[in-house]
Amino acid sequence: SSGINAEYGGKKICLDGHYGDDCDDTCFPKLNVYNCSNTGKKICLDGHYGLNCDEICIPKPDVYNCSETGKKICLNLTLSAASDCEAVADPNTGVFLATILSVIVILCILLIVAITYFVRKWKKSSKEV
Repeated sequence: SSGINAEYGGKKICLDGHYGDDCDDTCFPKLNVYNCSNTGKKICLDGHYGLNCDEICIPKPDVYNCSETGKKICLNLTLSAASDCEAVADPNTGVFLATILSVIVILCILLIVAITYFVRKWKKSSKEV
């Protein structure tokens, strides 16, 4: 179907969303993705990139920024190979940290029990004097 609405003085008047000399270029705004210029080119909205605005990249503070083409630019160069620019947690690291935390908690409980014992013993011995 033609995108021509009418011709006036030899100039074609295009229907909404149709552009170009023959009204054969189309662009219909897509909500929250892109708008259309007065020549029918897609104007990508924030976070959308590419010819069809289908590349999505939303900067994540302290992790990555986005290039003009929508590619992630990692802020930590050692993570630049990771697709999401975030370090992958080593499962062994989590187990190790949990073990250390458990030992610290047990030591704190033993310390509280020992202090309580010696305080009670000291109070008892001071009453006998």
